[in-house]
Amino acid sequence: MGVRTGVFLFCLHVLCAVVLADVWKVDVEHKMKALVSSCVVLPCNFTYPVHQQQQPSYRIRGIWHKMNKWDDIIFYGDKTLVEDNFKGRTRLIGSLGSFNCSLEIDEVKNTDNGPYCFRVELETAPKDKYSFVDNCVSITTIEEAPKPMLEAETSVLEGEPAIFKCSVRHTCPTYQPSFSWNRAGKIISSYNDLGHGNWEAESLLTFTPTKEDNYTSIECTVKYHGNVKGEMKASRPVFVKAERYDDEISEENSTCQMKTVDFTSG
Repeated sequence: MGVRTGVFLFCLHVLCAVVLADVWKVDVEHKMKALVSSCVVLPCNFTYPVHQQQQPSYRIRGIWHKMNKWDDIIFYGDKTLVEDNFKGRTRLIGSLGSFNCSLEIDEVKNTDNGPYCFRVELETAPKDKYSFVDNCVSITTIEEAPKPMLEAETSVLEGEPAIFKCSVRHTCPTYQPSFSWNRAGKIISSYNDLGHGNWEAESLLTFTPTKEDNYTSIECTVKYHGNVKGEMKASRPVFVKAERYDDEISEENSTCQMKTVDFTSG
């Protein structure tokens, strides 16, 4: 590659970088699911042209409105301008100064389908503002909470610790689901960000089964934030294997076989 070609490609790279950076941009999940009566967080990050110095949060206005209906505002700092149906139910999660425009909608209604778009206004002179109407978010509402998934071994050993895992996926990270079990034991809960606005909450139960637990059931109950439909449950049967008893039977069978062989060979 010649010197001129190298210089040309370098200049083209720099020019493209400047052009791409000098734009308004938003990153959202275009389709989200939400449980009615619970909450949903719409992930959102944005950038503005580089000719503007990075502004602190108090010099940035973040607005969420309905698509093609800029006057139908679902979130704004001045709550008097927010639709009555959304007053007290929406708030920004994160910091606008850090380019985070994520929105939480609480007490989700089955009519909260959107699409919803983000608008940003910079308190500069002259004022810069932009509505990202080409990148909006639609919500599919779910009336009934999903049942938890309960994972465990088919059979467990008597007297040996056994682990059961109960998990659910959701889109309300502000208020994580709570778990309860019908067995006493060591319980550990964790929450994992799966990306794209989806989260997984899980609970691990460790308990030591006895013979009395054989042919009973392990039950996991999940309670979602604001869920008016009640709690969701999952259960699995427990089969307890008495390892020591099986070993004793095996040893007795081996002894009988040895005695039979000795008897017939004599």
